[in-house]
Amino acid sequence: MLNAIARGLRLSFEERDHLFRLAGRTTPRRALGSDHVNPGLMRILDRLSDTPAEVITGLAETLVQTPPAIALLGNETEFTGMERSMFYRWFTEPAARRIYPTEDHPIHSRVFTADLRAAYARLGKQSKAGTIVDALLTQSAEFADLWSAHEIGVPHSDSKRIQHPEVGVLELHCQVLFDLDQSQALLVFTPVPGSESYDEFSSCQSSAINASPGRGSSWADWSAVSAHRSSFPTETSRRLSTANAYCMNPP
Repeated sequence: MLNAIARGLRLSFEERDHLFRLAGRTTPRRALGSDHVNPGLMRILDRLSDTPAEVITGLAETLVQTPPAIALLGNETEFTGMERSMFYRWFTEPAARRIYPTEDHPIHSRVFTADLRAAYARLGKQSKAGTIVDALLTQSAEFADLWSAHEIGVPHSDSKRIQHPEVGVLELHCQVLFDLDQSQALLVFTPVPGSESYDEFSSCQSSAINASPGRGSSWADWSAVSAHRSSFPTETSRRLSTANAYCMNPP
């Protein structure tokens, strides 16, 4: 609950720790891969309410998505345990691969394995990365083969091909903004203006905005969420005042 409040109020680490102390709780350990999203990244995300964007950890755990990202990629924040990591799901859950064309699967497998190897080297065998590696070595022959190749630094392509359930393959540009202190990244997906994907993408967005709830559109109506986000206070003093009030008068 407190972590959710800290994220919703866009608290910094210091402000979040103050909130926990006011509530009489132990402050969360600050570590790479923390679930606490950098408030700067959250403020940027707030400006992208009409764009597919998400924040992920170094283990490919999705922390927060804009509604268009959920419509494009699915809700990737609903998983628990090791399944929170796309690295793990990619090699154990066939459904995780549906968002990419089949012919692109081999390169994604190589990229995910190399990225997991980098996290494993950085965080150590006893870390969450080590747990995922150990599990995948016993559960996925494909991963075991790729892991044994010791491939590192597989280049990421800025161009992503996403398999959309209604319009087919969308070719999107993926811009990445890194927060090195917390090992998090903000991913923003946009089509190239003038391209066929741009027209299809715009059509999907238009359908989503005009869609009524319950019509089964694959693109969600995110206007209500955008309005809700815009109501969040922005000044540090006001955020802390709200946090203090909660801790002093809990529900």
